[in-house]
Amino acid sequence: MFSSDQELSTYIEEDHPEWEIKNGFVFFQKAKDSQPCKEIPSLQLINQTLSYARELERIV
Repeated sequence: MFSSDQELSTYIEEDHPEWEIKNGFVFFQKAKDSQPCKEIPSLQLINQTLSYARELERIV
């Protein structure tokens, strides 16, 4: 993507100052901690989908 290390360094300095170059490696900023993912209520979704399917079957 870049023809030289200098081009890469310039790109990082201008567009991604949170990235670091150490010993020839690029270190990206750690992802920000977000709220923990909530569990998907799979059984509830299955029951709801089956209920919709039964209702559609009654209509048809």
